[in-house]
Amino acid sequence: MNTCMPRRQRTATFARPRRRLIALLAVAFVLVTTAVALPASGAQPPRQWTGTARYTETRQSGDEKQQVSISARITLGHVAKRGHTKWEYMAKSGSITWDASGSDQFCRWKSVGSRHANRYDLYPSIEGSGPYRAAFSGQDSMDVPAMQTCVVNNNGATQTSSITKSLTHPFFVLGRIAVGVPVDARLTTIRGHRAGSESTTGFTYRWTYSWAFRARR
Repeated sequence: MNTCMPRRQRTATFARPRRRLIALLAVAFVLVTTAVALPASGAQPPRQWTGTARYTETRQSGDEKQQVSISARITLGHVAKRGHTKWEYMAKSGSITWDASGSDQFCRWKSVGSRHANRYDLYPSIEGSGPYRAAFSGQDSMDVPAMQTCVVNNNGATQTSSITKSLTHPFFVLGRIAVGVPVDARLTTIRGHRAGSESTTGFTYRWTYSWAFRARR
């Protein structure tokens, strides 16, 4: 007798991980996309930035578990100078790489891969009159292909299929930092890191995030 059970609808806490991350960041982070004037005598923003970002998470809700490591290596090119008020950049080239897996009572899945970065992945601007700050906007999530294997009956028989998983975008956290992130006085480096965790009955969530950009003139 086939006892295959339909996959249970994931709980709100597990099905929407970015809502949990937003909640953890809410005090300090909101999406910022504006920029203010640069002083005429200040350092001039570079034509390009090259950089990396890395996000990791471990999550468990009941019998559901998930581990994610996703990183990006990217080149940003200057795309607009609106008078003397805003310097904007856009992703020109690069790659995003991920290694993610998860499981529940009946199924397990895994996704490992990479893709080219595109202009929608990250859109930063340089702001401030010294000290300078960089504000970022981009995507919240990205869909990736995964292979899933599920137990389909009491005899332990399994079935493997292709599915799509939604992962936190490697630049999501940067887009949520309320007042942008610091840029050094010479406008040559942008770097930092964040980490957070949450634990309640039946639910644990831990994440780390780091970024580093260097100017190219």
